[in-house]
Amino acid sequence: IAGNDVRTMTDSSREARIAREVLLNRDVIAVNQDSLGEQGHLISASRADLQVWARPLKDGSMAVVLLNRASVPARIGTNFTSLGIPGTSHRVRDLWSHKDSTVAGNNYGANVAPHGVVMFRAWNATP
Repeated sequence: IAGNDVRTMTDSSREARIAREVLLNRDVIAVNQDSLGEQGHLISASRADLQVWARPLKDGSMAVVLLNRASVPARIGTNFTSLGIPGTSHRVRDLWSHKDSTVAGNNYGANVAPHGVVMFRAWNATP
């Protein structure tokens, strides 16, 4: 929760890591403000503290969060079939690093920091 108007933040506040990576992250804001308005839902939980959540977006992509509630790093994975994305090649955009990649096959996973998240958007990369 920010206790200020982000539109009028001072330069020193705006340059802070949290402001830059969280409050002003255009990719994450776009997911939050997506006009489809669908709620995210739990896709899987390999343990109670390792979860995969997803939300469909208006452009046909899925917003996905790999959530690690544990106190230690963990590898969390999912597959595109369970996300409702068909095909054998998928486009993935990491919403924190703003990097795009193409994933061949059906599985995707990442190492997630303790009490951390990996957030990405995924699409079918084949027409």
